[in-house]
Amino acid sequence: MNIIYGDRESGKTSMLIIASAVMNIPIICANQYRGAMIRDQAISLGVIIPEPIIHQQGKSYIDSVLLDDANLYVKKALEEYFGSNIVACTFSIDKKSIMESKHSEFEDAW
Repeated sequence: MNIIYGDRESGKTSMLIIASAVMNIPIICANQYRGAMIRDQAISLGVIIPEPIIHQQGKSYIDSVLLDDANLYVKKALEEYFGSNIVACTFSIDKKSIMESKHSEFEDAW
């Protein structure tokens, strides 16, 4: 799993959209508003992406997906699994899997 990180408004979702276009993999997003925003942003970037999947639609049953705003899902999933408020957690991350929003292999596709 690759991780795209950066501050708000740093281009993370734009990178995810480019990745979606390059790999032809849909993006899962939290709600209809985010789905529309992702579609509009793809148009403004001049790329064609698969239709975003809205989380409320349930399981996607698609082999591979890209996930926008993963922090929302991770916190909720952990709280449901443990039945507790997750205040903090750690992740072990392979540095090769991290893509900072201003230094990405997808920048060439812009």
